[in-house]
Amino acid sequence: MQLHPRERKILEFLLSAHNYTSLDTLSSFLSVSNRTVYNDMSNLNLLFTNKGLPEIHQVRGQGYLLDKDQIRFVSSILNQKVSKKYYFETKDRLHFIFVLLLGGKAKVDIEFIQSLSDVSRNTVFSDLKSIRKKFDRYNLELDYHPKHGYIVMGDVIQRRSLFTYHMTPLVDGGYADDAFMDLFVSSLDCYERYLKSLHDIESKLNTEYIKSTLTNLAILLCVEKLEQFNVTEHIEVIDDVITSREYALVQSFFPDMDQNNLMYYSIHLLGSMVQISGYNPKVNKYTSLAVEMVQRFEFLSAIEFKYVSLLIKNLANHLAISQYRYRFGLHQSNPLTTQIKERYKDVFEITNQVCDVIRTQMKVPVSEGEVAYITLHFNSFIYDNKYDDNNPEIIVVCPQGVSTSTMLVREIQAIDASISVNKTMSLNQFYSASLSPKDLIISTVNLDTNLPYLRVNPLLDALDRENLRTKLLSFRPKNKNITTQKLMEILRPFVKEEDYHKVELAIDAHFHESSFNQIEHTSVDLESVLTHDLIQIMDQEYDWKTAIVKASEPLIKVGSISNDYPQAIIDATHKFGPYMILEHGFMLLHASYEDGVHDLGVSFSLLKHPIQIEDKIADKLFVLAPCDERSHLRIMSELLDIFTDPHLHIELAHAKGVDHVYKLLHQSA
Repeated sequence: MQLHPRERKILEFLLSAHNYTSLDTLSSFLSVSNRTVYNDMSNLNLLFTNKGLPEIHQVRGQGYLLDKDQIRFVSSILNQKVSKKYYFETKDRLHFIFVLLLGGKAKVDIEFIQSLSDVSRNTVFSDLKSIRKKFDRYNLELDYHPKHGYIVMGDVIQRRSLFTYHMTPLVDGGYADDAFMDLFVSSLDCYERYLKSLHDIESKLNTEYIKSTLTNLAILLCVEKLEQFNVTEHIEVIDDVITSREYALVQSFFPDMDQNNLMYYSIHLLGSMVQISGYNPKVNKYTSLAVEMVQRFEFLSAIEFKYVSLLIKNLANHLAISQYRYRFGLHQSNPLTTQIKERYKDVFEITNQVCDVIRTQMKVPVSEGEVAYITLHFNSFIYDNKYDDNNPEIIVVCPQGVSTSTMLVREIQAIDASISVNKTMSLNQFYSASLSPKDLIISTVNLDTNLPYLRVNPLLDALDRENLRTKLLSFRPKNKNITTQKLMEILRPFVKEEDYHKVELAIDAHFHESSFNQIEHTSVDLESVLTHDLIQIMDQEYDWKTAIVKASEPLIKVGSISNDYPQAIIDATHKFGPYMILEHGFMLLHASYEDGVHDLGVSFSLLKHPIQIEDKIADKLFVLAPCDERSHLRIMSELLDIFTDPHLHIELAHAKGVDHVYKLLHQSA
């Protein structure tokens, strides 16, 4: 049972008193106002009446006194373990305060948060300030009432969504012990009972959910603050949902649940599975959102996708399925998030910026796990490999989802560009398909089959790549020119028998060197390319076209771009408008690497007289020369840090010379 620290002190004082205790005595003891004590006493009386006890006896002019039954009850709850303190990193502490405000069953105020998180009052004030801004973003209002503490007002779906969003990292972080659960759930028995029912549903569906998914749902089912929909709130009845096994099972295990909650929790179970069998969403509604995301990515990354229509289609499909996860707060963990962030760090950071399109238009939070899934979509289209349609059949079985399977196919083809993956399958599709033992089957999960297959991780590690290279040797199409086999025939007399296979693999790797592996090591940082000689302060006033030419001159001088490159930027600006101008007067100028780029480069020009293009103003011009589709991505990631620095534009306005500008830029990046 969770008591506010001040309520606990009141009960301790009343328990030790042998006579009436006045309101003034309690307020003096606690160093608070009489009104605050009065509100605390109201909360305690509610606790007593819920346990079948009378309210605390009060006599006008004398004060409060516990009777015998109340003394026994108070003694029992005071003997219970005091709320434990939690020691969080800043990010986890914010998650914790979010879920306390949204679902904590005790009165939540500054003192209560302090008692649990062991931080200063000023720190809590600062945390609440940033949290209030996020609530505003999702049309939720954080109010304070002396009697009830902080209360979050607004749409219950939004409140549930934020609750599960912030609860997920706490559950995954190992905080969810009994003491933690008791802060939120109506009772631990209720939580355990609901969790068992959800696991029974999981068993009957013959599926497996990520651990935090069912834990979050069990907690949510027991949080009284988030239990009921408002009178005006209704969830649209979706035929695909009410005809699903998930809906029937939720209805069976929770017979007293109303229609809104039946839909809500059924959608949770459907959306938390990676594959939604038979679900055919209408994607047209999300095509424009996907187009905007692709355009945003192309701008932030200085990449022009060659197969943009297919990428938009894949993203629109992903968004159409994910809409329910976004809308209803299905923030299940993505087990690949850490690997994706480490392996594709720059693409992940750019994708996170792109996901602001979703956050703004749909007014929903987008978790790191969801950003990681979308990262795989973008990353899989950065490469431009060409494949031969006559190659043998290779089949990928990947139940982790479309974005993961697409990325895996690209990694396989990056190992050997002559290989074409013919099919990707879910587990159900694999078990119902007629396949030949001659097919090469690559799977990210164990398969119950007599057919030979190669088991790999969803994100290939070094051993996976080596095993795949060996397997792919027999699937490579014949080459009429020089081949590994022909070379080995020549070398056979000079190679020991025990070394023959190693030499064969080494030669083969040389012929078909993975562009993927090369690319991983070619991304360079801003500091290595933006040198002093590529920074200039322009005192003279120019029109915007001349300013672009002048800003490009340092790169022309060092040979990174041709004289034609500035004109390509001007043509793009004429065509698309001043989309390259960002906040605080920053402008990112670039064209395609096919428009006259000789070498990777970046220049920066600080203008004393700003330029205007249509209704936008710019005075800080970066010119980027990308030499391929990938090597500049780390630079773009660092430029995003510069563009989003809230103080840099002010400091640059007062910069004293090129050296000072150089120092400010690299400090921010």
